[in-house]
Amino acid sequence: MTKALVLFSGGQDSTTCLYWALQNFDDVVALGFDYGQKHRVELEQAAKIAEMAGVPFEVLKMDGLVGNSALTNPGMDINASHPQAVGLPGAFVPGRNLIFLSLASSYAFNQGIFDIVGGMCQTDYSGYPDCRRVFIESFETSVSLATMQDFRVHTPLMYLNKADTFKLAEDLGILEIILEHTHTDYNGDRSERHPWGYGKLDNEASRLRARGWEEYRSRYHTGSATSDDLPESHELSTGTDLPTMGGPATVEMMAFDADSLAAAAAAMSSPPATELPGAATDEHEAVPDPDKEKGE
Repeated sequence: MTKALVLFSGGQDSTTCLYWALQNFDDVVALGFDYGQKHRVELEQAAKIAEMAGVPFEVLKMDGLVGNSALTNPGMDINASHPQAVGLPGAFVPGRNLIFLSLASSYAFNQGIFDIVGGMCQTDYSGYPDCRRVFIESFETSVSLATMQDFRVHTPLMYLNKADTFKLAEDLGILEIILEHTHTDYNGDRSERHPWGYGKLDNEASRLRARGWEEYRSRYHTGSATSDDLPESHELSTGTDLPTMGGPATVEMMAFDADSLAAAAAAMSSPPATELPGAATDEHEAVPDPDKEKGE
């Protein structure tokens, strides 16, 4: 029986990955992290979604392990640059994915699970260096050496943009779950329901999601969208005077990763396959890793 552990926050990306894992593995568990994030409502939504999916869900507390981020410090500007690295967004949490993956691999090891699924993406993201494929591959090598086990980190969204992620959710039959139940807004606001979900366009997470929804409707459902279906153009322009992370600084950070950039460009130039790569098999080594195949 193939097993997988999903890094699960209750957001759009991790929820898509959760249901992707359910289609590709026989047994799935989900693991969340309480690291003092301001948008703690995401963990409440994660618990609800996991229950709907019938997946065991546990939250690990990480009080004091990470910080110095606008996601954890109410006094920091969510739209500003990081105080320790001008090229990184203020929402960057130093060491977050490294710690998440380290704790998850230890947790998984003790349950006989050696496949971890995460929503990291370097195609359409907020400029976080620990979301790049080169980091994921380095972690796979390190954790496998540290445990003498063949750990694999699956990142099915690595070369998808937000529009493609919405399309993958549609193909998985969970688009309404994504729109109604997931939470991505950095400020934890669920007071407003938009066509793309809950949040306000005053932070990069919601702006990215809203732009992705508009592109998804335009690219995959041309002619079927109405004015009620799509965000108004003036809504999407809210906050355009604020810096949009993931621009020139992102290119500079990723410049040495030429193969990954080429694969990302190829993935963006054509729609993703409507069918997921083959189902998992009984052989651990045979579990498909579609993100690696795209990157080769």
